[in-house]
Amino acid sequence: MKTIGNNVYISLEKESDDEVQFKDGTTIKINTTYDVYGYARQFGIARHMNSSVTEKYGILPGDKVYFHHFIPKSKTMQDYDVSNGEMIDGENLYRAHIDESYVTIYAYVRDGEVFPINHWVFVEPIMKDIPKSSSGIYLGTAPEEEKNMGRLVHINDDAREIGMSVGDKVMFTKDSEYPITVEGKKLYRMRNDDIMAIFP
Repeated sequence: MKTIGNNVYISLEKESDDEVQFKDGTTIKINTTYDVYGYARQFGIARHMNSSVTEKYGILPGDKVYFHHFIPKSKTMQDYDVSNGEMIDGENLYRAHIDESYVTIYAYVRDGEVFPINHWVFVEPIMKDIPKSSSGIYLGTAPEEEKNMGRLVHINDDAREIGMSVGDKVMFTKDSEYPITVEGKKLYRMRNDDIMAIFP
């Protein structure tokens, strides 16, 4: 199948990340209905597209792709738990559309390397140390994130051209941090324009 325009069809192993695995290997199922979008699966395998998608964005059939949580589930609040899957030639597929204003695919992975597309970058939050009293007693139970600060982990070509580099400490705009787990690491997805400053 060859798509028309900037449409990409994706296969998913499942629509929700509904299992938690503990260090000892024990796995439990969780009820995801109270936060359908928070537990929506955000990665799959690109199956069908046309050559112009590959030329513009680099994605090839077989690449692992990361995408918006609306891809597996309906985006209307009235029927928020309805699957967006479509049976096409005997395979359950999910459609993602890419254009300059609204990009639902953020990155693809090939040979273990993450390639953000269009204007997306991925930022790792910076954690503050747990404060201690003068006698050495911890004054908290867990480290907190530095507000609106992080380190660039994966960047696009345009970000490189305007002076960003992987590893840079950056300040980003309020509420631009969209959480997504990429290759097992919690990151924030945001646009180049959300980065306000780079620190040495």
